[in-house]
Amino acid sequence: MNSENLFLALGNVDDRLIEDCADFYTDADMRRGRKVNNTASTGKTSDNTSHHNRSLYIKDLDNRGQDHMTSGRKKSVFTRGRIAFITSIAAILALVIFSGLCISHPAFAKDVPLVGDVFASIGYKLGFGGSYDSYATPITSDENGNPGELSSSINNTTVTLQDIYCDGKSMYISVAVESKDAFPVDQIYEIDGLKRLEVFNSKVNYSFATDSTYQSYCFDYIEGEFKDEHTFVGCIKTDLESVLRYVPDDVAQSSDQLYDSDVEWKYYELPDTFTVDVTINQIVASIDNPEAGNLSADELGSLDYPNEYENWWIDGPWKFTFDVNVDNKSSVSKTIELTGLDSGFDELTATLTPFELVLSYDHDAAMDYVVVAVDANGVYMPGENDMDTIPVQGFDTSSVTIYVCDYDDFMDNFKGQLLDNGEPSSKDCRDILESHALFSKNISF
Repeated sequence: MNSENLFLALGNVDDRLIEDCADFYTDADMRRGRKVNNTASTGKTSDNTSHHNRSLYIKDLDNRGQDHMTSGRKKSVFTRGRIAFITSIAAILALVIFSGLCISHPAFAKDVPLVGDVFASIGYKLGFGGSYDSYATPITSDENGNPGELSSSINNTTVTLQDIYCDGKSMYISVAVESKDAFPVDQIYEIDGLKRLEVFNSKVNYSFATDSTYQSYCFDYIEGEFKDEHTFVGCIKTDLESVLRYVPDDVAQSSDQLYDSDVEWKYYELPDTFTVDVTINQIVASIDNPEAGNLSADELGSLDYPNEYENWWIDGPWKFTFDVNVDNKSSVSKTIELTGLDSGFDELTATLTPFELVLSYDHDAAMDYVVVAVDANGVYMPGENDMDTIPVQGFDTSSVTIYVCDYDDFMDNFKGQLLDNGEPSSKDCRDILESHALFSKNISF
């Protein structure tokens, strides 16, 4: 390239791209500062991978070569000046080439980190959205207290756990999955604007869960998005109530069914700090595969899970061990007495965390009722898990009003009035609920 063409090329480089490429090195250095040696177990790569195993492709940002030119004391001023000029031109050319890479390969773009700052990138998009990056902390650190990440690689695929937050009700972990072979991004189903990778056949052990050998804990799925066709970032959310509940061995052995409705559940006390051991054996995506249409319903029903017609998956295992510190200062619980109801339904506890409102009560006593919550403006707050775990993003939770309604009346007569064409509405629903509720109580937080 002659000098005229060189400077024509430079003239077409957007200054913002140059700044972004420069910032890329800073961001990469910051991410490297997070990585430390840790206690995670790293699987050994096997050459005998299955048809569904995927390969890992990691761009090592640390292996950027840099040409060093030196000049001896006996070299002339002219020679040193020529070398400096050549070096400058080489640096400019490298910048032009790297700017092109920022455009052509999304993994190089500043706003598309391979692993860094997952919570900051997608926190507000999650079903239980919010400013996770304001609460979460790095999942591990070295002996000097330097923050780090946990990575495990097997069959050429790397899973990285980055940050964690636990509020006593739920545990949230930011995750990145990096694979050399492309994910079938367009085929993976989307739910509420995000995609899910199921953490299938996982095994999770909690250090406090020592009184039962019959309990089996696992992670459900990673909710998030693809940064490119090789990189998925998201969040694993674990409901701790299901973890704390257990059946003692002696009770389980004497019961016809471990999960029989008559079994007496007990609850662990959640410690302020505990350790978690995780083994992820498969990561599975449900896909829209046209070839599945060639099978009959019976043929589809006879397939194992996962299968090549309905799923895409990667085989593990990926293993991790990490400590969890519970944030007890950012959550508030209020218990209220319920009056005028039958079946012993007489108490309810509302816990407000940075990301959800959790309503806890005796579900057996509340079989004939529905518990509904509205925010300080009377806006209906739809929930998950029997309507008792409610995302709070977008609501004014300075106070909430709890309504207890007859189940049949709610389902048959006025549930639809709280919604707008089946979707959550921003209208004030207090008048509707007051006319139907058997009990109501305002709670200030």
